[in-house]
Order: sequence, then C-alpha cells, then structure tokens
Amino acid sequence: MTIEGNWAIGYLNQTFPDLKWGVAEIPKAPGTDKHGSLVFSECWAVGANATDAKADAAWKLVNFFTGVDAAKTVGDQGFGVMPARPSAADNWSKKIGADYKAFVDAAAYAVAPIWPLGYADFDKALVDGTNAAVAGTSTAQEVMDTAAKTASDIQAEMTQTPSG
Repeated sequence: MTIEGNWAIGYLNQTFPDLKWGVAEIPKAPGTDKHGSLVFSECWAVGANATDAKADAAWKLVNFFTGVDAAKTVGDQGFGVMPARPSAADNWSKKIGADYKAFVDAAAYAVAPIWPLGYADFDKALVDGTNAAVAGTSTAQEVMDTAAKTASDIQAEMTQTPSG
C-alpha cells in the first residue's frame, strides 16, 4: 500500500499492464470521522525569467489550459491527471473509470500542501547540492552534510525565543 496521487494511473497502467491494483480513499484518522488528502492536480507555470512576449504567450497558454473549456477537454479525454477544475472532475471520472473515483471524492476535502518555514532554503540546498554531485563538483556526503546543516540552522532559528 502506498499513498499516491492520480498522476500514477497512467504510469502504472502503461509500465505494469498486468499488475492488479486499485485505489481507495485514505482511511480516516483514529478518533475522528474525517478523511484527509492533499490537493494535487495538473500543474502549469510560467518561468520567473520569462519576459515580454514570451511571458505573455506563456500566460496565455497557462490561462487556456486552466480555463473551463480546456479542463472540460482534459476531463472528456481522460488523459493525464485529474483536471484542476471541479466542473471537469465528473467527466474525467467517467472517462478514466469508476475504479479511480476515490481521487475525485478526496478532492472535496483535500487541502493544499503546507511547507514549513524555511523549507525553500532546505530545498535549494538539496537541489543545488544534487546538481553539484551530478556535475562531479561535490560528493554525495558533502551534499548531505550541507543539507543537514541547513536543516539544523532552520530548526534552531525556529526554536529561538525572542530576546528583550
């Protein structure tokens, strides 16, 4: 058993066509009658370095893909991940199959991921370090040591009591 999102459907079906698998909503937490899940659907972005005509064109494409008509098309075709628009979820569920309805059901109570304070600094240290290790300018141990120090520094900053 693993907790995964609807992005795994295509991969599993294409890579392991004989694998018997299924999906279910995440069980309720002990002592509560509430389910929990994270919101994660199709993702579109415009690079921070996009400027002028390129930025305008990129935003037009993102706005098209996230619009009502494109979401409906994604839902009707059943390709890729579940559309971000709730109005297209039923179409997607009908096309992809009732076996995956748990993803649509979970969207009703899902919450966006919440990253802790300082996470971006830790992520940057890990990504930059991984790139350096792949390029051969750093060792895996150096990357892990830097990431661990970054995490320790963030934790120490978060637990400091205000002086004065």
